Amino acid sequence: MLKHLKLIAGLLYPKLCIACSNHEPVHDNLLCHSCWKEIPRFSDIGESRALLEHRFPLIYGENISFYGLYLYSKKGGVQNILHQIKYGGKSHIALELGRYLGKRIPLEKYNALIPVPLHYKKMRRRGYNQAEIIAKGISESTGIPLIKDALEKKMDTDSQTKMDRSTRHANVMKAFINKKPLPKSVNNVILIDDVVTTGATLDICSHLLKKESDINVDFGFIAMSISS
Repeated sequence: MLKHLKLIAGLLYPKLCIACSNHEPVHDNLLCHSCWKEIPRFSDIGESRALLEHRFPLIYGENISFYGLYLYSKKGGVQNILHQIKYGGKSHIALELGRYLGKRIPLEKYNALIPVPLHYKKMRRRGYNQAEIIAKGISESTGIPLIKDALEKKMDTDSQTKMDRSTRHANVMKAFINKKPLPKSVNNVILIDDVVTTGATLDICSHLLKKESDINVDFGFIAMSISS
């Protein structure tokens, strides 16, 4: 019975590409063929490597691992995906992308996933923290435990989309604090966010986690901006 209901639902509400919402997804059950060709993928080589070296000059190359899906610029397909997740209430896209990102992560290496926290005002407006939903998807895919309350965002920072690297770093410097100490058994974690622009948020949150515990912190995200 359930199988038939899902079939009917699929006919009435066909699954669409998460980037353009116009065509049926044929690649990884996420993107249509057109968007798949248009959207550059993230990897630790080529353009992605140059961006990582620019975003994380102090830590890149120090055995830090980065796990991401896409590169993006404004007004492209990935920008539409991020907009749907942040402002369109489509948390299921964040969950699905988290599950997909989890396929790239060596599950035996890590013992915790830590999402970048959201200020309670934005949490109240949005209804969820997109980084936490992404981390939940990764956890479902890998079995790596999710720790939600290691960090707290105590200041509701202004929108940073138009800020340069130094201004953004200063804007978030005092926004985050350690909330609860990590269990002593946790020594290798992935810090999760939805998007990396200048890298300031991940950089600061990573510093806070390392200050409290002797741990390795790697990074996971859906997309990295081509420009900052």
